[in-house]
Amino acid sequence: MKVRKFVGVDERVRIHISQLKFCAYFYIRIHPVMKKIIFACACILFIACRHETKINHAQEQESQPQEDSYDTSFRNNVVYPAVRCSGSNEVTYALLLPDDYDTISRFPVIFFIDAHADGALPLEKYKTLASHYGYIFIGNNNSKNGNSLEANAAFVDATIKDAVKRFSINKNRIYVSGFSGGSRVAGYVVQNNILVKGAIACGAGMAVSVNLAGKQFIYIGIAGNEDFNYTEMKRQDADLNGTGIRHELLTFDGKHEWCPAEQMSEAITGLEMDAMKTHVIPVKQQLVDDFVLKSEAKTVMLEKLQRKFELFHQLRKMINFLDGLYDISKYRQQAMAIESTEAYMQEVKAKEDAETKEAALKDQYVKMFSEKDENWWSNEILSINKQIITNKNKEEALIQKRILSYLSLAAFSYSNNAMNQNNFDAAIRYLNVYKIIDPPNSEHSYMLAEAYSEKQDAEKSISFLKDAVKLGFKDSARLEGDAHFNPVTNLPAFSLIVNEIKSAK
Repeated sequence: MKVRKFVGVDERVRIHISQLKFCAYFYIRIHPVMKKIIFACACILFIACRHETKINHAQEQESQPQEDSYDTSFRNNVVYPAVRCSGSNEVTYALLLPDDYDTISRFPVIFFIDAHADGALPLEKYKTLASHYGYIFIGNNNSKNGNSLEANAAFVDATIKDAVKRFSINKNRIYVSGFSGGSRVAGYVVQNNILVKGAIACGAGMAVSVNLAGKQFIYIGIAGNEDFNYTEMKRQDADLNGTGIRHELLTFDGKHEWCPAEQMSEAITGLEMDAMKTHVIPVKQQLVDDFVLKSEAKTVMLEKLQRKFELFHQLRKMINFLDGLYDISKYRQQAMAIESTEAYMQEVKAKEDAETKEAALKDQYVKMFSEKDENWWSNEILSINKQIITNKNKEEALIQKRILSYLSLAAFSYSNNAMNQNNFDAAIRYLNVYKIIDPPNSEHSYMLAEAYSEKQDAEKSISFLKDAVKLGFKDSARLEGDAHFNPVTNLPAFSLIVNEIKSAK
């Protein structure tokens, strides 16, 4: 068998020069007409040689790592809360480089989008995953609820553009992840920024339309079973079946929040496997084997518990993640067998009926905000909480938890709209209902402090502000920049509260 010898650019130049010398030797010994022909050929050969050398040198330079141009001022495995975008005084982001980060290799990156512009929050929550998977984590500090999708997407796009220039990033492995309103931004970005190859969406969906048919990205949704957007995420997952988008929905026991690290880890595993299947990275056999081992253990547990619905969706996830990397034929057969059972079909029907009931209850309660007083709401919330505690039917109890979570959001929305319209009396009425619905939430006390400040009632404003701090409010920058508090900012009590929040950090 012949072994092909690969020669470098300099070696090719040496060979071409030898060929030129050979031509020159015969040049002085042959017919004058042939001399002219050989001379012309030699010139063409020499020019072609120089052109090829030029192209190959350019290609080599392009493929070499641009180590000197990358920012090396950040330490690995440290969360930096506010890195300013180059050339921008407005856009900042939190940064976490994994343990093995260097400027020679190319690293995948996830851009996190929090609903309240807290870029460091998800980085701290998932810090161990960055080094475990070898990912750069970046959290935008500008995108937040209240801005338009386009404005928030522009902040994320600016962050991506800056990070790609400053850090050693694999441009084929740029992903976004968001929570709540940030999840909707992530869905918008993955559809509109061609650099982004996938999204992990926690607690809220994206617009699904026929325009997705030509898109190529992976979309992993995550939702808690107590989240008011849980049914929305399930509907979106079903809608994505007709688009060709690679997708999966992961669930956990919990409310409307950034998901636990376990689910984020599973989502990143999904990104890794997708990159393997699309030949962006080599197959990581250990990762595949570990996923199979853990997943099969879960299927055994679900079989023993006779939880057909969960078992079916566990198998579907295994099929989606492993297809093309592992023999999934037995999982397909098992899923098909479950899908045809009476027990599975009854479970599906029960869940569909429960979700229909949930939607109807939400519609009814929304109408009550403008019709019912605080006494009615106190009794109603007491009844809902009692059903959550005493109901032996898990699905019914989950419905009530999602209703309660939904009512908290609705109360905030009604209160916020009234504040924006300077209707402070209406805002106070809605905020008192909000307080009944969701007592541990600091937002209603903070907003009541805003409303009473606007009504020139300094005593009540300071009192509710103190309540907000007791309930966990700690955003001193928001407080100091809030124009609603202009009537009370000069009071010593206000300054004391600001200093208390700052000193607690």
